[in-house]
Amino acid sequence: LVNIWHGISLKNLGYRMKNQDISSLESEFEKYDSMICSSTLDSLAMQSCFKKAERNMWLTGLPRNDLLLFSDDQISKDLKKGLKWLDDKLGQKVMVLYMPTWRDNIDDNPTFSEEEIAQLKLLLESKNAVLGVKIHPNAPPINFGSLQIVDLSESPCPEVGIFLRKADVLITDYSSVWVDFLLLDRQIVSYCPDLSNYQETRGFLYDYSSVFPGRVNETFDSFLKQLEVSLSNPIDSKQGRIKHLFHEFLDSKNSERVSKKILSRL
Repeated sequence: LVNIWHGISLKNLGYRMKNQDISSLESEFEKYDSMICSSTLDSLAMQSCFKKAERNMWLTGLPRNDLLLFSDDQISKDLKKGLKWLDDKLGQKVMVLYMPTWRDNIDDNPTFSEEEIAQLKLLLESKNAVLGVKIHPNAPPINFGSLQIVDLSESPCPEVGIFLRKADVLITDYSSVWVDFLLLDRQIVSYCPDLSNYQETRGFLYDYSSVFPGRVNETFDSFLKQLEVSLSNPIDSKQGRIKHLFHEFLDSKNSERVSKKILSRL
């Protein structure tokens, strides 16, 4: 049984989380013969979370990220439907993609005041941009008031990789989606109003400000300023270094490597 997971984790998992039932973790994790990882750093983190030996870690890259680097003709027909739907929604506008992570406590979910929505609306309009919103399926919706958004939950193809391919800028907090987005060399902006609480309750595998490619914004004003900068400037050198820290492979052949590894075991 090979655990291919669903992302490159930044948050504490498994044995790294607080107040876990150790016997339940042991009974689940002992089922995994191997796990895949995206880099040496990711391998070390997963060994710590799942208490697996280095020999059980396959350094292959994550198959889910191949889609981000595929050429258009490599994309399957069902995924192209999602791209077409998104193209129709966006028209000629730039897409700023907002993907906050799921919180254990519903009261910690992000909210925006009327004044904040008005400021965000003004900035997006001045940059010919639209906000595409993808909320975690277990989280409640966010009220954006008078700001017109593209609700990506309505897409005929809910594959997140399609949204990332079309995004010019990504806004997120602690979701590992930004680690995937590094592969595209585009701007990433944080908005983390509950950072101190999140660190205390869930915690991170890394020092977050060190691994995040830009400024970690805890206030709306700081976030808005950073978003404005991101819509007019290229990425900086730190982001390139972080990309290589989390991604060993940049060739869209992660699925192929996993397949070959499985076949070699058989």
